[in-house]
Amino acid sequence: MKRKSLYFIHFKNLLILFIFFIAVIVGTSFGVYKLMKSFDKEIQVPVLKGLSVLDAVDLLQSMNLKPYVIAEFSEHVPPFYVMSQQTEAGFTVKEGREIIFTASLGENWLEVPDFRGKTIYEVQTLLNQDKNKEKKKLFIKDIQWVNSKEPLGRILDQAPLKQKIVDKATGMTLKVSLGNALKTPGLKGRYLEEALMILNKNNFKFEILYKETQKPEEDGKIVMQKPETGETIYWGGAVRLTVGKMKGKKEDVLVIQYTIPEELNRVKIHITYSDSKNYSVIFEGRMNAGEVFTRALPVYGIPKAYIYKIENEQKKYFAEMKL
Repeated sequence: MKRKSLYFIHFKNLLILFIFFIAVIVGTSFGVYKLMKSFDKEIQVPVLKGLSVLDAVDLLQSMNLKPYVIAEFSEHVPPFYVMSQQTEAGFTVKEGREIIFTASLGENWLEVPDFRGKTIYEVQTLLNQDKNKEKKKLFIKDIQWVNSKEPLGRILDQAPLKQKIVDKATGMTLKVSLGNALKTPGLKGRYLEEALMILNKNNFKFEILYKETQKPEEDGKIVMQKPETGETIYWGGAVRLTVGKMKGKKEDVLVIQYTIPEELNRVKIHITYSDSKNYSVIFEGRMNAGEVFTRALPVYGIPKAYIYKIENEQKKYFAEMKL
């Protein structure tokens, strides 16, 4: 009798487990059925254009649709309002579908630099660094030359002034001093690098020629210049330099010129130079944006020059010069 009662208890427990599993299966099937039915529900996409982002999100969520926002700048649509939607209004989609729409961030603003006090050459150099871009954000529309006691080429005024403007192609009008005609500096007898630094400081352009010499004291120095010392030259004019080179001397002279970009304005920099024979630091210090770094160096093999930024006493790579 005792063994039969044990069998009965086991049978009863198995029956309870069987009923429980049947209930779970039925419940799960019903849940899946309800879920599948919900996916089959179709919803008409509402009009979102013109709504605020918050209203658009609330509306989609109330309809069991998932909002996905893309943000873009716009000159015409106020910030945080819907500009467009990928799924057109009135289109029928399944419940739970992701609806993508684009919201405005408003106008993208660009701060105009204050060019007053700089030279027109510096500004042209800075702006021309963007010449390969399809659209220039800032360009010189007009230059008005006016009489002034300020040095020739110095910018006296600009329009628009330093302010925030819409980030689009913007032409600037610059008032530039006519100043007075300059005298050509005396460069004969100076080393090429020193002569180039003087010319760059006065915003003169230059052309370099070489002439063989048998005099060691003329090697690497200016032996002739045109215009001559003291002759009249206007701002931005060109000076032709003839450099002495010992007969039979094999090494060439490399003239390095690099215009300091805005990112390095008054930033401490470190410039290195190397070729197959030399490695040296050729500059360490600070320069203004628009200034031209110039060096004349003997070159052996393939030359390379690198610029580093010094931040917190640590050297960080910035760029390689194009030589």
